[in-house]
Amino acid sequence: MDASIHVFGRVQGVTFRKQVKNFALAENIHGYVENRHDGSVFIIAQGEKKSLFKLIRWVKSSPGISEVTKVTTSFTSLSHNYLSFSIRKHMSFFSDQMSSISHLVKRIVGGNDE
Repeated sequence: MDASIHVFGRVQGVTFRKQVKNFALAENIHGYVENRHDGSVFIIAQGEKKSLFKLIRWVKSSPGISEVTKVTTSFTSLSHNYLSFSIRKHMSFFSDQMSSISHLVKRIVGGNDE
């Protein structure tokens, strides 16, 4: 089973992706997690139905110091089979970290809901 999970709130700059990866690996879920330019996080997860629903419940619980305000989920059948779970970065490590911190500051100062 495959799930696409889009997570909104204070989820960048708070080690959210690392926590998602660790949870996924413990539950034998494959796929990836990545930051989006709008400050959200996107997850592609493949695994047993029970494990995917456990991941979704865990994400909604605002793990660590994250503050999840909204989660959208869809279940699909992907044509790609992932062999592991990874953190995807679309830019250099430094740029990725700076973008995450920038979104975190905007969330704290601006108090956006999404």
